[in-house]
Amino acid sequence: MTRVLRFLSAAGVLLALTTVPVNGQTVATTTTTSAAMTDSANTISLTSATGVVATAPRTKLWVNQELMEVLSLSGTVATVRRGLQSSNVSSHDSGDKVTILNETPGVTQYTYGYDPDYNAACTRGTGQAIAMPWINTITGTVWVCRAGGAWRGTRIEPITDDSDPATYTG
Repeated sequence: MTRVLRFLSAAGVLLALTTVPVNGQTVATTTTTSAAMTDSANTISLTSATGVVATAPRTKLWVNQELMEVLSLSGTVATVRRGLQSSNVSSHDSGDKVTILNETPGVTQYTYGYDPDYNAACTRGTGQAIAMPWINTITGTVWVCRAGGAWRGTRIEPITDDSDPATYTG
């Protein structure tokens, strides 16, 4: 029995060590909407509000090419300012993916009004790839630095190294 417990403990430690972000890269977390949201609503219901912060610097939420800023939070319902950084305000269905963006001014940033230098090589955890994903709020393109060191952008999520290149922009 003790051998089994030691093995499970060792496996747990190994798993924890292998899930550390590469080169200190910050990766955004996700949740989903737990109810539909009209294009005129100023509250969004989330399946989980873990990591959502309503104090400065406030959490931003990315849902279907719309950027929102959390103004207040009550349980899993957030009051938001919508259409930030020229993103499109639209309605959202229950179950839509929500990317939780906790930016630290001058350190970690996810949202931009332009694309990364996608013709240049990228290294996860450094330079423009310090935080993933990179979101161009004007075009709605979501970029990631692939394991091979190349930028990949799409308006279709999730992005994987094996995603269909026909869906990419840029």
